[in-house]
Amino acid sequence: MTNPLPSEYLAIDAGNTRIKFGRFTFAAGDVLPVCVASGHVMCGQPLPAAALGSPVTGRLQAVLSGSNPPEIERLAREWPDDLAHLAVVTDRTTFPIAVDVESPSRVGLDRLLNAIAALRLRQPGQPVVIVDSGTAVTVDYVNRSGAFAGGAILPGIGMGARALHRYTAMLPLLAAPGIAAAPPEVLGRNTVAAMSSGLYWGHVGAVRELANRIAESDPGDPPRLMLVTGGAGAVVSPHLERSQEWPFLPLQGLVLAYLAGNGG
Repeated sequence: MTNPLPSEYLAIDAGNTRIKFGRFTFAAGDVLPVCVASGHVMCGQPLPAAALGSPVTGRLQAVLSGSNPPEIERLAREWPDDLAHLAVVTDRTTFPIAVDVESPSRVGLDRLLNAIAALRLRQPGQPVVIVDSGTAVTVDYVNRSGAFAGGAILPGIGMGARALHRYTAMLPLLAAPGIAAAPPEVLGRNTVAAMSSGLYWGHVGAVRELANRIAESDPGDPPRLMLVTGGAGAVVSPHLERSQEWPFLPLQGLVLAYLAGNGG
């Protein structure tokens, strides 16, 4: 893809729990769109006025996608008419990536957006493992030919904490941000500490095992590239060998997907 002339994009990713957004520039020579400002709100909340920018000047293009169709519909319905044009990016047939799975139309859009961005970070013929750690966690694979080839989906830390509380009689509800704030002692000496240990280190262990097994399924040179993104990406990244943390990967992929579908 040829980089467009310098422009500014407001990329919006409607997730299961949060709506993440960022303003990006993308100039000739940039490997990926460059984030100049970012933030998030919880699902159901409006985007802050500061994120939307001033009325249309011809520079700002808003693009919306994500894994939460009801939130995508709400945001599109509530979008102010006097601001930048909003493009909803959900047509997978325009995405600049091959999808080599049993049902391509059922792959989550956020997983494909991550993979689109990953294509610009890899060497020729290099496979990529992508870990996106959020409400749900995905560990996905882009193969040596550059196709999205599937992956694994598992509960995130917060979902695990809610399940322990809901499906037991006595275990308390722990907040995911508190669990993820710092690595807990492995040997929990009270109930809360034991739950924190299991949720944190169980999450790390599951993601590490899946990432390693996926990488081992396709040995060779060049060796795999490991990318980590998502709200809890900082939890797992230090425990994954030679991983790179890219916090805005799905938003960067969204800008690229929009450009691919609009002649960029």
